[in-house]
Amino acid sequence: MKICELKPGMNCELVGEVVEASETRTIITKYGKKLKVRDIQIKDDSGSVAVTLWEDETTIPDSGANRQLEIKNGYVREYLGKISVSSGRGGTISLL
Repeated sequence: MKICELKPGMNCELVGEVVEASETRTIITKYGKKLKVRDIQIKDDSGSVAVTLWEDETTIPDSGANRQLEIKNGYVREYLGKISVSSGRGGTISLL
């Protein structure tokens, strides 16, 4: 699947090049649980998209020469008018 084909609410399989990565930060949920979260940007030949990494996924290295990220069974959502992808339930995110 290409990034330009992503629509909110769908599951996806993607491969893209990591082009930007934020620092890992800790958030506190409304239930008081602390979680690690990190945002990265990936691109393919059709566009780019934000990817949200949670907990153990936050250890994925920063962008570098041709680092390719693979998302299997990812979940697409829209927040504040922007599309983003995360592993969702049962999905995986890993470097190729």
